[in-house]
Amino acid sequence: MRVRGFSLIELMVVIGVIAIINIVMMPSFTSLQRSAKQLSAKSSARQIMVLLEQYYFMNQRYPDGDMVSISMIISDLNQLGLISSDPINPYTGRPYSLADTSGQLLYSKQGSNAYRLVGYGEDNQSVVFEYP
Repeated sequence: MRVRGFSLIELMVVIGVIAIINIVMMPSFTSLQRSAKQLSAKSSARQIMVLLEQYYFMNQRYPDGDMVSISMIISDLNQLGLISSDPINPYTGRPYSLADTSGQLLYSKQGSNAYRLVGYGEDNQSVVFEYP
């Protein structure tokens, strides 16, 4: 009588091959995740820039603030009815807030008719982008 199935050695070989593939693919996967989060953060910043231009058009000035969290500016935009839903921080998966531990987006008014947005990465140490 012949028993059907896999031997222990065959299973160990398959598990070993899967582990090797996983080890080889993991760095590229995390790199793709990081790139996607950075791209999403840039997209959110561009949307906020459009809203800031609308604010400027209505008030002939940009909101006041120096290196403040974008959540403060978003609340001002909400009060004026310029934005219907808060942009999502791709690093935390929640709307931008003062307590963001990663992916912070900071706003600074630069003179009477200019501003600057600075976006940080996962560690809030490295600058991912600066607009304009």
